[in-house]
Amino acid sequence: MRRSHDPASLARDVQALASQTKGAAADVRAAVRDLTLHALRSRLLTAEHLASVTKTVGQGIGNVMEQPAADARSAAGHAMQGLGDAVAKGLLALELAAREFADAGGRLNADESQQIIDEIARLEQTLGKDWQHEHVMLAPAKKQRLADLAAHVQRAVSGARQAEPAMRNTLHELQATVHDGKEAAVGAARILGLMASGALLGVSEVLRETATPGDR
Repeated sequence: MRRSHDPASLARDVQALASQTKGAAADVRAAVRDLTLHALRSRLLTAEHLASVTKTVGQGIGNVMEQPAADARSAAGHAMQGLGDAVAKGLLALELAAREFADAGGRLNADESQQIIDEIARLEQTLGKDWQHEHVMLAPAKKQRLADLAAHVQRAVSGARQAEPAMRNTLHELQATVHDGKEAAVGAARILGLMASGALLGVSEVLRETATPGDR
């Protein structure tokens, strides 16, 4: 299937996958998971991007769930599990990146930190009140992951922990690489996005390596 990044095309692709009632449950789940992860990797990973992709994919699956045929609804349920798998990976990547960013001495100014906290709140709403489904909504593990993410962002502002010299040097080198002459805070936000995107690639590779041949 040709993979598209724009929301309308993504929703259509997901709806087509979720409608494949002849496929095995694991195949539908894996296909939607991989398509969602591909969409997440199409740009820097942020809480806002994760919320947007989750909502778009969820709407595509939801259209199939409204069909009267029982087998279509069953396939859509497997697709929703795939979305839940991808959301869990996205949350993990965001949390890992924010933790490493804070540990390495990364600093966000108050305005930028508040913007990220607001994005996290909107993501929590997307996974909660806006999209009530057992495979995507805020299970305790996802809720804790969001809380940890917000705590790491706040720690990057307060500077409560002194970074190790080697980690601080690595962070400064990365910041110099992406510096584009704008304010340092903008560079810091881009670094955090780059780190989250890298973490997502890492957890995706682990997922691919641990999948059985029939699940790849």
